[in-house]
Amino acid sequence: MKKITPLRLVSIILLSFLFVLSCSKDFDGIVQDSFDFTLTEDHNNDGFVFEAVKTDFSLEPEKVVSTTSYYMKYRIENGKGYYLSIGNDTIYQNDTIPIEDLDVSFRYMPIDTGAHKVKILAWDSNMIEKELDLIYNTTYASFGFLLGKGTDQFIINSKNPVNVTLLRDRDTEDPANNGNQEFEVSYQLENGTGKVYFGDTAYDAGDVFALPKGVSDLKYLPETLGEHKLTMVAKAPDGATITRELVLDVGNLNFTFRATAASTQVELDTNIAINIDLQTQDGESDVTYDIGHSFSPGSEGGGTVRDQNGGVMDTGAFRSIVPGNYNFTFKDNVLGQRKIYFDVRDSNGQMKRDSVEIEVANIPFTFSGNAESNQVFVNQRTQLNFNIRSSGNTSNIEYSLSYNITEGNGKVTGTGGNNIQNNTDYPVDLGNFSLFYTPESLGGHQISFLVTDNFGQEVGPVEIDLDAKQLELDFSASANNSEVLVDQRGAISLSLIEKGDYDGVSYELNYFITGGDGQLYNGNSPITPSQYFTVDPGSFAYDFIGQQAGTYEISFLLRDSNGQLLEEQVTVVVGNNDFGLTMTPSKATEFSNNPVGIIVNIDEVPNGANDTYTAFYSSNQNGSMLVNGVSYGPGENFPLGPGSNNITYTGLEPGQHNIVLSVKSGSDVTHTANATITFDQVDFTFTGGIQSSDVSVEEVTSLNFNISESMGSSNYTMRFSMNGNAIIKDSNGNVVSPGNLYGVPKGNFNWSFEGTDDGTVSMTFYAKNDTGLEKSVNIAVDVAAKDYNFTASGTAQQAYTGEEIDVNFNISEIGIGGDTYEMYFSVSGNNGSFRYNGNTYSAGEGFTVPVGSFSGKYTGISEGNHNLTFTVRSSSDVEKTANVNVDFEVYQEPFTLNISQSAQDKYINDPFDITSITNATSGHEQGVEYTLVFTFTGASAGTIRYKGITYNEGEVVPLDYGSAPMQFFPETDESFVINFLVQNSTGQSQTESESIEMLKLPTVAAKGEKHNINCGGLNGCDYQVRIYTCFSTNCSEAYNGASLEQVEVRIFNRQDNRWDTKLLNYNEAKGSGVDRYFEMETEPRESRLKYLDQNYEVRVRDSDGQWSDWVTGRIIRV
Repeated sequence: MKKITPLRLVSIILLSFLFVLSCSKDFDGIVQDSFDFTLTEDHNNDGFVFEAVKTDFSLEPEKVVSTTSYYMKYRIENGKGYYLSIGNDTIYQNDTIPIEDLDVSFRYMPIDTGAHKVKILAWDSNMIEKELDLIYNTTYASFGFLLGKGTDQFIINSKNPVNVTLLRDRDTEDPANNGNQEFEVSYQLENGTGKVYFGDTAYDAGDVFALPKGVSDLKYLPETLGEHKLTMVAKAPDGATITRELVLDVGNLNFTFRATAASTQVELDTNIAINIDLQTQDGESDVTYDIGHSFSPGSEGGGTVRDQNGGVMDTGAFRSIVPGNYNFTFKDNVLGQRKIYFDVRDSNGQMKRDSVEIEVANIPFTFSGNAESNQVFVNQRTQLNFNIRSSGNTSNIEYSLSYNITEGNGKVTGTGGNNIQNNTDYPVDLGNFSLFYTPESLGGHQISFLVTDNFGQEVGPVEIDLDAKQLELDFSASANNSEVLVDQRGAISLSLIEKGDYDGVSYELNYFITGGDGQLYNGNSPITPSQYFTVDPGSFAYDFIGQQAGTYEISFLLRDSNGQLLEEQVTVVVGNNDFGLTMTPSKATEFSNNPVGIIVNIDEVPNGANDTYTAFYSSNQNGSMLVNGVSYGPGENFPLGPGSNNITYTGLEPGQHNIVLSVKSGSDVTHTANATITFDQVDFTFTGGIQSSDVSVEEVTSLNFNISESMGSSNYTMRFSMNGNAIIKDSNGNVVSPGNLYGVPKGNFNWSFEGTDDGTVSMTFYAKNDTGLEKSVNIAVDVAAKDYNFTASGTAQQAYTGEEIDVNFNISEIGIGGDTYEMYFSVSGNNGSFRYNGNTYSAGEGFTVPVGSFSGKYTGISEGNHNLTFTVRSSSDVEKTANVNVDFEVYQEPFTLNISQSAQDKYINDPFDITSITNATSGHEQGVEYTLVFTFTGASAGTIRYKGITYNEGEVVPLDYGSAPMQFFPETDESFVINFLVQNSTGQSQTESESIEMLKLPTVAAKGEKHNINCGGLNGCDYQVRIYTCFSTNCSEAYNGASLEQVEVRIFNRQDNRWDTKLLNYNEAKGSGVDRYFEMETEPRESRLKYLDQNYEVRVRDSDGQWSDWVTGRIIRV
């Protein structure tokens, strides 16, 4: 082991002490030796912004002394930039840089363009200084910017291709971009509006968005037609900008539209397909389409068009449709040619039309028919067979048959026996069916049948010919006894045999007797001769009784229901009888028209012959005879029986009545009898008059009558004649008619008179008693038409157009009244309307009005003098007019406008009040409406919300008259001017501009750095984390006269794994020049730093109490 001597030990201690002294920061001035040095540098004078330029510095001392230290610092006299160490640490101006290696390199980072002048100062620990002036000529790094369009023709409301190519030679950038190499792009538009899309994001003009290097595909969606000028500015990461322009020709999106019908003809009430093909040039366009249809004026009717979903399309109405191919349908139930126009319009207003022509035609069918037999008997039905066939769709088809008999007479019936009228539609079904024909006349028959469907299509005629003949019959008659006595019965036998099976035939028998008075009897019932009575086929018999002696010929006529006549004759011989006759009246005298009883006695010879007797009478005066309740006049035959007969005679006029009665027996023996009766006259007086001889139409007045008898007593009737129109009612209110007889009482009685038409009504009334005495009276009435008075007056003679004025009316009836009234108005040379009872009427349009006072409102639409004529017509056709004059002028309402804003501080996105006050200088009319439109001087700055509705710049705002408060929502923090235009419905307008001063939020600029400080000596460096709020490239800022007061820092604590928050006063910041920073922490060892390399958030608050937005970053090492 080497031995250390004391001398050596002392030497080692001394050398160690000297070494410590030489390294200590506190003993820099111990070495006193001083030698000069030179300072040189080498760099490239030309460079690019944000591209660091290497600069080599060399210090050459005359003699290297270990105790001499060297330092450098710099100051930028022109331009902006900073130096970076080889380790990429930022070296700030006036920072002292210890120089350990006399050949050292830094890199100068220019952050703006131009000639940068940097003064370099180097000194040693002996205070020897050297200076250098360095010049850096800085420009932007060049880049390429191409702006192109993918097509020459752009389509409105569609995304059209625009390509942007961005290429750079150098990837220079602002370090604050953290390596972001994207370009900032914005654009402006001229002569049009639209939006640029990058991906799915839309950008408005003026918006800034990022594009990567290379080729980017953009989309431009134009909103207006025409030539758009697109100016786009690209800003490189280093701040260099290039502007390019592109002219875009914007037109409508082309589309094709075709409508094709499946056929040119369709059957009635049947659907036909119409193919609708709509194709667009751009399937991804936002353009929308509507489709509608209409019928040409020349179309023969309309029809129902349905869309592809079966929905009914209203004519003239549009509905939305997307491009594609669809099948619509058309159907109608009216024959004729249709031309259907289909119109397609897009949301840009472009419209195209196509049409289809379709004929709506009948569904064809055939019709045939024949008779079961062409030979028939008259009035015997025969079957007619028919067939209707069709190959079309007959589900909605109905058929009807009609016929016409062109030859012969007959009737057609249905299978149920129902009668079918000729020339009348009878419903029938498709297929086979039958009818029946019954000929009603002899000879040839022709029936013409025609079938029509419910759409008017006719097929036919089908003609059927028939021959009708009489029925074949056997008819015979014979007498059982060839001779009988007067009033004795003799049987007559008859036979009727049908030679066929006849249906519905009836038979009638008639007879007449010659050679004497005789009659046939069916049992005890006499059969009247010369009158047909019904008989049935087969054998039958009747009794014959002769009333007098003689030879009788009985002729029988058989008639069938077809009118065929068959005749047979039978001869019978009858012996004779006699009788006696007397006539005795019960009174010799009586009043006229009063009956007198008479006994007529017939005494038969031989007694009990039981003959029949017929009598008639004659008289020298007018009278009538009543026998068994039946009244007979002179010469009229009436029956009498053997023995005593009671009859009455009534003398119809006064005087002596000589009555002769003649009686003839059935045996043809005649005797007469005489009687004399004297009848006295009944006299009376008849008067009449009317209560009022002057009445109005529909007015009722009394007719007064009196019948007074002066001799005798009788019943009375009255009739009347009338010249004119009136309603006459009897005492019971029953309407009576001229010429008819009505029973009336004796004494006073009343009828009524009601005039129906104006004019004079002349009446003659006739009263007559039972004796035939008649007297008359004349009555005349003047009937006047109903009348009334009509007046009209307006409440104003002047008014404004559109203003209503009251018009008062009065209808006062003259006389009985009770009419209804209708009124209309006319106006000369002007336009207006009249409102009455809630309804509005035009000139010439009638409406019902009441009797008495009523009112309406007239509105003048055009300017000028309105000469109104109101015309009233009564239900009696009496017309009256009244005039009203009103001068209408156009109303104008001048007004003043005042716009005021609330006094509050105004911030972006914070609404504030704006009040519009309108004041009509000559008074405000309620019907005048106000609107407001606002614009901005410059870019759009926000929206207005009024009555719950938000309005954008340029939109019309319905405005209340007077004070109208609203809210403005600012969308910018820059001050701006709002221009207001207020108009009213009378054409008056006012403008007002309001300057809005916005309070801008403060902005924060921040960066976080770790610095090495207090370096040198044996203890090395201290380490400090700083947050800067102002530095050479950016600085936090307050606006509107405010100052920054506080800084809030949130920074992540890596040791405690949490966020720390620090609230700092802004004036406590440290630093020099533009640099302002806050110390977050300082540690002697870097590993102890809790904020090293951590994220932070910073915001600032100004003296107005506004906080800025947060900015974020990360602590970087410098």
